[in-house]
Amino acid sequence: MFTINSKTLKVLSSAGLLSLIAVAPVKAQTLRAFVLVNDTSEVSTINVSENSGSTFQNISAGRYKGTLNGVQINVECNDLTHGINYGSGYTANVQYNITSAAGTISSSYYQGGLASVLTNGDYTTVSAAEANKRASEHAWLIENFINSTAATFAGGASGSTDLNTNLAAFQLAIWDINQDGGDGMSAGTFQLGASSASYATQVNYFETLAAAHTTYTSNKVGFIQGPSTAIGAHQQFFSAVVPEPSTYAMMAGMVFAGTAMLRKRSRRARK
Repeated sequence: MFTINSKTLKVLSSAGLLSLIAVAPVKAQTLRAFVLVNDTSEVSTINVSENSGSTFQNISAGRYKGTLNGVQINVECNDLTHGINYGSGYTANVQYNITSAAGTISSSYYQGGLASVLTNGDYTTVSAAEANKRASEHAWLIENFINSTAATFAGGASGSTDLNTNLAAFQLAIWDINQDGGDGMSAGTFQLGASSASYATQVNYFETLAAAHTTYTSNKVGFIQGPSTAIGAHQQFFSAVVPEPSTYAMMAGMVFAGTAMLRKRSRRARK
């Protein structure tokens, strides 16, 4: 597995080499270097239960930032049972969209979309039809809200005009749809604690919108998979509106142009 720690990331970034490493073709260009950016500015602390209300704990929920081959994007994590440290990364499979058909693990990655983990025992196991429904609702939310700004919620339709409150509720809704089918935050496996009960209104807003899109298909929302060694044994999976391949080509061109310029300067300095 290819991992970049925070110290190495800083060195590569300052030298302008991260994109050079990442743009090298790997496995038919479906694998890209993913790094979780150390930025908690849009993340809130929320009290939840992951065992139907038996115990509660504080977790971080909100919008995260990551890079794919050096291109920064907004991301949402897919489940509560796996994590990744800020500044660290892995080689991600981005071949499939969230709404792609389910597949099994092959060569360390699921050969399919979110339905793969929902039907193979990785998250709460559900039928194929239910898995496709959850993936569709998930995709619609990501496509419409992952890149929200304060202006998105200025009208207060969700019950709050605060950007971070809505981003936290958006993430909670994604988790609840994946784990419990979007049954709200007072039922099922995933529930809100009393100290965070105020988020329930916003979560309900997002889940109600998503429930109208149970057969939605997206060709924009990518399924960012970490390597797997077995069902349940993997890095955190993320969702994002994945940049077009042309974006990576442009980044590569900029890096190579910059490298050529540095070489010219170096030659002039030696003359």
